[in-house]
Amino acid sequence: GDYFDFIPLPDGRLAIAVGDVSGHGLGAALYMVQTRSYIRGQAALGLGAGEMLTRVNNLLCSDLTDGTFVTLFLAILDPVSAELTWSSAGHEGFRILADNSDESIDATGLVLGVMPNIEYLQQSLTLRSGEILFLPTDGFAEAMNEEKELFGRDRMLRQVASTRNHSASEMIDLLCGACRDFAGTMSIKDDMTCVLIKVE
Repeated sequence: GDYFDFIPLPDGRLAIAVGDVSGHGLGAALYMVQTRSYIRGQAALGLGAGEMLTRVNNLLCSDLTDGTFVTLFLAILDPVSAELTWSSAGHEGFRILADNSDESIDATGLVLGVMPNIEYLQQSLTLRSGEILFLPTDGFAEAMNEEKELFGRDRMLRQVASTRNHSASEMIDLLCGACRDFAGTMSIKDDMTCVLIKVE
């Protein structure tokens, strides 16, 4: 049920999506395929992130069964100016600064598929040299060890910051490895999915 996507836009910007469907199994996977198709369809129209989520939410409200919802972080990145415009349906992102401190990029609206006719707002920020945009699903923070302790948000962000000298793909591999090492003999039940973008 996890999803990530990179969608090149006609004007040279890049749409970035990270999402998670509630529940597990084939049903969640099929709903995420549906969500992906809706997002790509709206992106082709040249809409902003907020308007895309507003439209996708209305479509999903007609499709999802009761109790099912989708969290989604949708951003549009200008690779020239490093301006990031985002809208988020109950899905938190993070900005890790050059000094390894971090900032939460908060949700701007309710999860998708629960209530129709919601207007999703969008916000903007400019990423600076040395910063990292980190968009995870909850599988990392919710990895649990034998003592029933969660890997947690803070440990997750410290792990990412501590590996900033590696490539983005290596950082993700190291984060997954750290979660598996932390879990030990416990199986990790949820998907671990993220997008990580380093700003030169």
